[in-house]
Amino acid sequence: MIKSTVWTLCAALSIAPALAQPGAKGTPETTRPSGKAVILLIVVAEIDRLPKSVRKEVDTQIARMSDGDVSALRRTLSALPAASSALIAKGKSLSNVIAAALDDEGGLLIVTATEV
Repeated sequence: MIKSTVWTLCAALSIAPALAQPGAKGTPETTRPSGKAVILLIVVAEIDRLPKSVRKEVDTQIARMSDGDVSALRRTLSALPAASSALIAKGKSLSNVIAAALDDEGGLLIVTATEV
């Protein structure tokens, strides 16, 4: 599962430059120049399909986010071609995104609203 999940806006994590090096290999120390995160895996999941423990963290984060925070998150993700591709592959768009998490191993979880 996701270890050491960091719940925050992608913009605050400065992940946009990280995807300029998709598929980067090496240890986290060698793949994070200047403190920038490197994304090695992107998972897109609907909020209702998350495990209960992860869902609780997501719900807490969503409660703290303003509309401006969500907009900033979506703008950041739109600058990441791999994130956009992952969303499209799941039949989702940026307008479905409600939260995101980046773990210490380079995994990015993009959480979307559940479609009715």
